[in-house]
Amino acid sequence: MFSGKLFSKLYEIAGMENVKDVGSWQIYLVRALCVAMSFGLPLSFPPTFGYYLRDRLYGLIVIDLLVWIYAILVGFHGRGLFRPRPWLALSIVLGLAMTFIVNLGLGQSRSAWLVAFVTLAALLHGVTGALITTLINVAMLSILFFWMAPDTPAWTATLDEPLDRQVMYIINVSLIGLACALPAGLLLRGLGKVLIKEQEARRQLLEERAELEEAYRRLMREAEQRQTLEQSLRQAQKLKALGIFAGGIAHDLNNELVPIVGYSEVLTFKLSEDSPDRDKAEAILSAAERARELVQQVLLFSREVPPADEYIDIERMLTEVASSIETSLPSNVALDIELQKTDTVHGNRSSLFQ
Repeated sequence: MFSGKLFSKLYEIAGMENVKDVGSWQIYLVRALCVAMSFGLPLSFPPTFGYYLRDRLYGLIVIDLLVWIYAILVGFHGRGLFRPRPWLALSIVLGLAMTFIVNLGLGQSRSAWLVAFVTLAALLHGVTGALITTLINVAMLSILFFWMAPDTPAWTATLDEPLDRQVMYIINVSLIGLACALPAGLLLRGLGKVLIKEQEARRQLLEERAELEEAYRRLMREAEQRQTLEQSLRQAQKLKALGIFAGGIAHDLNNELVPIVGYSEVLTFKLSEDSPDRDKAEAILSAAERARELVQQVLLFSREVPPADEYIDIERMLTEVASSIETSLPSNVALDIELQKTDTVHGNRSSLFQ
């Protein structure tokens, strides 16, 4: 459980969640390696530093400390000058391998650094990286064995070996490194394909999400339009009902106005011109006619009576309109209208009155 939490913390520090393609995988791998080395290298310092001090290999102590400091800066800072660089990581591993092999010989599994060099190259650059670094290992070991052999006690026993054993050592180290690296290279190739498919799937998901969001917005707009239309329909139904109700009232009022208009006409006809009651009778008749016109307007609004056109005296209509307006004006407001003699017009009286 502790190791699982430790690796989870390492993944978090190295930025596993940022891996989206092979390039980001390389950055992640270098940083994860540096984080691991920042914790792992100090564990090797007590035994190795004692050995270095006994043999006065002070340069190796300095190199170990510099590599440790660099691993800390890349692993936990990882920006600017100390951002993860795959080529630099490979160069450091190869440099450490050759430094240890030249100074300490091939014993005590120091050639494992060459295997680590090839494996890391495969994890960073795939099968191609594994093949290239294997050739580099062969070239470096061949140079050390047959051209620039170190003149140190650690190499004396190695150089005394027969030539066939030296060649066998070079071949074995190279093949072991290649055998360890090829699966890692194939793994990286598969990882690259998986990441490409993941990117494509993510792109498709984003496109589908955008389409769904657009469809949702379209449905919301349609719902709002439908709600508006339903409100308009309900308002139209209310107006229709109001028109029917107003038409019924207008019919009743029209029936009540028939005797008023009829009797006022008879009364006006019977009264002489000089009768003091004639003006009153004419006022009753005029009010009844205006009431009947109002009823006709209501019936016209309710569409129960089709509009009828006639010849209308504009001067007389304006006078009636002025009389109607004066009744609704405040007492301190006076309406003064100057009219000129005009011809009659053909139209609907109720519509013009409105």
